[in-house]
Amino acid sequence: MAEIILTPKELPTIPLEAEISPDNFASKSIEDIKKFKIMKGNRERELGEFFDVSGDSASENPADIKIIVDGNIDRVKYIGKGMTAGEIVIKGNVGMHAGDDMKGGKILIEGDCDDFCALEIKGGEFEVKG
Repeated sequence: MAEIILTPKELPTIPLEAEISPDNFASKSIEDIKKFKIMKGNRERELGEFFDVSGDSASENPADIKIIVDGNIDRVKYIGKGMTAGEIVIKGNVGMHAGDDMKGGKILIEGDCDDFCALEIKGGEFEVKG
């Protein structure tokens, strides 16, 4: 299983909208993942501006990808939105709408989850240890 590690840098006060998931990282190199587009307010930015990215290049199959977020990301929304396979482990708190519309895979949050987590989940596992 390919492991991709995201370590948050100093996060802005304005929440980020980042649909980080194994599905969206499939077949991408570490350099491509750093350039993955996210939103800060009404402006498109790159993931690498806000996270150090390390680990393995992603597999073609989302089921073979594990994303580890090493730190609190309580101002980052939509982590795991719509994911169908693979795994996300968040070693800290996560922002709103984590796991929304999830269809498969697993999300483990070792901290707390903000409002509206796992909204309209259709499958997979969503665990908050908080």
